[in-house]
Amino acid sequence: GRPDTRSVMWFPGFLTFPSPAKIVQASCGPYHTACVAEDGACYTWGEGSFLALGHGERKCEPAPRVIETFKRDRRVVLRVACGVWHTAAVVADVSSGILRVPVSSPNAGQAQDAIDGEVFTWGDGDTGKLGIAGVEEAAVPTRTSGQLGCPGSEVCDVRCGQHHTLALSAKGDVWLAGCVGKVDNSMRNKVFTRMIDFETGSVHAIASGENHVLAATRDGRVYSWGVGKNGVLGLGKNDRNQATPQEIAQLRGRIVLNLACGPSTSACVVRAVQMTRKEKANVSRRLVHTLSVHHGRPSGANYPSNSARAGVVERTNTSS
Repeated sequence: GRPDTRSVMWFPGFLTFPSPAKIVQASCGPYHTACVAEDGACYTWGEGSFLALGHGERKCEPAPRVIETFKRDRRVVLRVACGVWHTAAVVADVSSGILRVPVSSPNAGQAQDAIDGEVFTWGDGDTGKLGIAGVEEAAVPTRTSGQLGCPGSEVCDVRCGQHHTLALSAKGDVWLAGCVGKVDNSMRNKVFTRMIDFETGSVHAIASGENHVLAATRDGRVYSWGVGKNGVLGLGKNDRNQATPQEIAQLRGRIVLNLACGPSTSACVVRAVQMTRKEKANVSRRLVHTLSVHHGRPSGANYPSNSARAGVVERTNTSS
């Protein structure tokens, strides 16, 4: 986004936009970036070879460029997501009365009540990830086929991977186009299909890496599926690929504040819970054991008693 500098930026810097813009949400793919302004304009820049920028041409863009299709059709973009070679957005008509696009909230489920739109996609359509029937690529933002491309579909979030696009409705339903990680090509969806693995209205947050997905439900459960290499799915020693959602047992009952996925990593922020004195002592013992194993126990070192260690944990927990 800085055409006056080298292609690699080692430190944060200001971006140059064609006109003043207050950015409320951004998404980064491996080769391109997209962001949404408060007025509903959508900007993209980066690698354009596979049409992921949505400008109707395969030219690369060194700086943010507004997608004219939305402006011409009088549409506002509410959320945008970058995949590897494609992009998706939640879009609403200007007539919907949206004056300001809400800022993306760091907490799962928040600020989504104000998001209600249809799904548009563009770029490479391999595996059907665009969700547009009979289309292998789209040079400009295109309305998806089926229910999610129609007014009133109430989509509040969208996420992209290398071979899939995931959408979440305000009602709590998850919709999928493509195939997560190409784990099971027999389950490939060329149009958005509601995932029946989840009860109707049960999901409140989603996140996507390149080849895996996370979903959190309203009853305190977190699920993962896709390519399981290097423990990215959080299922313990079972790092096999998973074609369908699998519950992460260690997170059952926790209130999820945020989900996040990198290309091959996963993270989940949960609300803190008050531990019992016994639980605190166990945590302290495990911590001391870990330190002694990895760093060696210095000779003559005096370690605190279990009760003292529990007190340290308690003070840390209270201050947080």
